[in-house]
Amino acid sequence: MRHRPLIAAALLAASVQAAPPAAPVPASGTVAPLPDPAALFPAGPGRETTLRICSQCHSPGVAAQQRLSPDGWKAIVEQMAGFGAPGTDAELAEIAAYLAKSFPAPTK
Repeated sequence: MRHRPLIAAALLAASVQAAPPAAPVPASGTVAPLPDPAALFPAGPGRETTLRICSQCHSPGVAAQQRLSPDGWKAIVEQMAGFGAPGTDAELAEIAAYLAKSFPAPTK
């Protein structure tokens, strides 16, 4: 439990400080559009709920950059709910499960 504030602070700092990647400039001199961050989210149960609720406060790319255990994702979702993320208990559980499956912690 001691890590929850640190994880939340890191996520918030990343969402505030992270600058979008520079768009590549094609040879024609026009700027290519940035890729849609939602494209980083694999299909599956919970995808739409996750994108709908989480993107109200930050880019979906913030979550897609994280790799956490199921308990880590549950803690983050609970923290975000504490910050005011809307959603029913069922939706928040669906989000935590989706993120844990889609963006798991690295294996040791």
